[in-house]
Amino acid sequence: MKTFTVEKTPRTPLIHFDFEKGTFEISGTSIPEDADVFYASALEHFERFLNHKLTNPIKLIFKFVYFNTSTSNYIISFLKLIKAKAPKQYYTVEWHYEQEDEDMLETGKHFEAVMEIPFKFQEVELF
Repeated sequence: MKTFTVEKTPRTPLIHFDFEKGTFEISGTSIPEDADVFYASALEHFERFLNHKLTNPIKLIFKFVYFNTSTSNYIISFLKLIKAKAPKQYYTVEWHYEQEDEDMLETGKHFEAVMEIPFKFQEVELF
């Protein structure tokens, strides 16, 4: 499999995993009616990828405009997987946030501290 993509909707984010490039991006608004159903397949694909021997760097990218509490649990799940299965030198976690969205920046810093994983923070103009 080369890519795994779930197109965004008004309630769910774009999920684009490029296995060849090692980029795993989740971006947009995430307020799915059933987060378990929405994120299950993406989490499964991500874990399957991490179970193989990693030879190239990988990048986990979060670009949220807004997300709900159930999405928070899945952000933590993705972070737990990468921390447990990938050597530190093989991965980067990027947290993108819209210009002047201090709440989203602070949320990213909270995940960084709780998970004890260094993040790269990137302020961007509108998504």
